Amino acid sequence: MAVLYWFAAVLAAFGNDPVPGDVDLSFDPGSAIEDSVLAAAVQSDGKWIIAGMDGVKRLNVDGSLDTSFLAGPIDDRVTNLAVQPDDKIVIAGSFGEIAGEVRNKIARLLPDGSLDLSFGNGVSGVDDGGVLAIALQADGKIVIGGEFTSVNGATHRSIARLHPDGSVDSSFEGALGKDHWVQSLALQSGDRIVLSTGTGEPYRVLRLLPDGSMDADFAEVSVGRASFVRDIMVLEDDALLISGMFNHANGAEWRHLARLHSDGAVDADFAGDFAGDWFGVSAVAVDANG
Repeated sequence: MAVLYWFAAVLAAFGNDPVPGDVDLSFDPGSAIEDSVLAAAVQSDGKWIIAGMDGVKRLNVDGSLDTSFLAGPIDDRVTNLAVQPDDKIVIAGSFGEIAGEVRNKIARLLPDGSLDLSFGNGVSGVDDGGVLAIALQADGKIVIGGEFTSVNGATHRSIARLHPDGSVDSSFEGALGKDHWVQSLALQSGDRIVLSTGTGEPYRVLRLLPDGSMDADFAEVSVGRASFVRDIMVLEDDALLISGMFNHANGAEWRHLARLHSDGAVDADFAGDFAGDWFGVSAVAVDANG
């Protein structure tokens, strides 16, 4: 809490009227967060779902711990989550068990945090590696990406699509090579899948068609070796914001943050070059005025 109180002192020195960008001192998780938070999302009632090294928790709108949330113990980290329109919570990571039930790397919680036994029941889940990214389609299907080679006993290298019940969608091709792994995912209109991938070659952003085949109309973006894209955000016009740890995008200098046109071409008019520290930019969001 030392950091929070230090911010309070700074704000007090400049007056009491908050301005955009100020720390919201009405939101105070206190001791609710005990370890690293790797993912967060908001339910329809404004409550926050957070996940990471300490399992899954829910915070009230003021940041306090919601003790009515029933998420059971999880035996390993949760790296990502997504809240469905019905407030159910899809979680992914490197775990193998939740509340005593076997759930390998992918699971769904009911809105109250309890395990959704209708999802992934009787299937093996992600059989190896781990899941790093989730994207929810409007039809309820779930696209997952990460470092794995098998899902529910079928070969799927680093990307797969699941039906709403957690079974594998066998119609999805997932055209990635054997050495690829997926760091982040996002959906453009028409369920086209934009992803960032790493291999022994330069790290790239590319796009798959809804059936999982490679989209030849998308201009692949290379961010170079020893670099990666942590987050992809789709804007209203299907343009993309990419963020991570990189210094170039297709040879042009863009530090940690760049905007792409909907077809993947780098937007040279974007003045968002971010000269951040060595760790780069982990995530991006756009406010109401764009």
